Amino acid sequence: MKNCVRRNHKQIITIVVLFVWTAAVSAGSPNDAPVVEEGVFMNAIIASRDAWNVAAKDKSKAAKSLQNMDRLVLKKEQPGYHICEYVRSRLFILAEQKGQAETILLSLLDNRAVSPEALMGLIELNGVLPEKRMALESELAWILPLGNWHRCSGDDGRHEGGVMVDRDPPPPIIPKIDKARMVYIATKYGQAGLYESAWKAYIEAIYAGTPSWVNPELCPPREKAWFSPDSAPLWAQAAHHAWDAGEHRLAYEYLAKSVIFGPESQVDKAKEMLKLWKEEQGKKRPEIPKEQQREAIEEIVRLYVEMNAHPRALAVIQEHKGLLDKPNELYEKYATEWKAIVKECFDNWTKVVVLYGVKLTKDDDPTSIKIPWACTSEAVKEAKAAVEEVLKTSVKVGDSDSPTTKPGKGTN
Repeated sequence: MKNCVRRNHKQIITIVVLFVWTAAVSAGSPNDAPVVEEGVFMNAIIASRDAWNVAAKDKSKAAKSLQNMDRLVLKKEQPGYHICEYVRSRLFILAEQKGQAETILLSLLDNRAVSPEALMGLIELNGVLPEKRMALESELAWILPLGNWHRCSGDDGRHEGGVMVDRDPPPPIIPKIDKARMVYIATKYGQAGLYESAWKAYIEAIYAGTPSWVNPELCPPREKAWFSPDSAPLWAQAAHHAWDAGEHRLAYEYLAKSVIFGPESQVDKAKEMLKLWKEEQGKKRPEIPKEQQREAIEEIVRLYVEMNAHPRALAVIQEHKGLLDKPNELYEKYATEWKAIVKECFDNWTKVVVLYGVKLTKDDDPTSIKIPWACTSEAVKEAKAAVEEVLKTSVKVGDSDSPTTKPGKGTN
């Protein structure tokens, strides 16, 4: 089992991709707090929030909202810039200036803070043809490996929408996404003082929800969407733990999301968080008792297993062996269970399945699969290249590069 599946949308290609378990750092030195004028940051974020709220209620005011935003423009190197640019792209879409919107969205595709949102915007602009839409949606599976965009799928044309057909009983669902479980995982990581994993887990949990479409007439705002009152506190938690982990630039971007698309109360909460960051600058975080960490890790492993995300559970066991009582026994237990689940994906005619972007035959070892975190630097860069290829080519029905052969075709 060596092959990660990827397609350049002209031909099917199989390439070997090494995913680093911990994502590469964001632009700039992650442990150096960026120089931020809090007043400038908050003024720009609030202006973006006000502009979006006005235009979302009446899209005829989108052009005026853009003018209002332009009075408080952040520079590219300033934290919060990328999410403000994303808001501008949404306003351009509502103002029917789609060329400007697409230019901004393409520029944001390889930015870890807003890559999935940028891709969803491009899907909205270019997703009229089902084939092109599916080709674009498949890139979300690459950026968001543990999510609804990835499903157990085969490689023989008998699968539709990422779900096997003509099976009784049906094959296992891989993964079984549960946003509530994913939020709880993030909470447990935070309680264990594992801040790097905590912010990444919050991001995964948010993106496990419904994507937020730009045009509310096309798709009204939904509960648990990426941008919704329910998700605003999760973005704030992601920001808090990203800050604790030294990812300060990402922390500002996530905090900006919580303000722009959250309830009014989130504005004051963001100001309090900025104040806290300033006060805690340079201070060491308190030590977490080993027993508390052990309990958290055991719970995290159990929750990943319940979602058929065994490769992530196995990686957690390996990473935190020193905290667990019997890590080898635990690993073998869940490795055996995972092999049995994957075996159920095969039948007399299924020769290959794709799990978490990896092609497997019956003879391959499924425990060698790794599930990267969402929005790794490698994933967003490769997705940008693939999306640019999709946008400059046409995908025809029946071509050999039909999206049915690529894992992770999305479901909203």
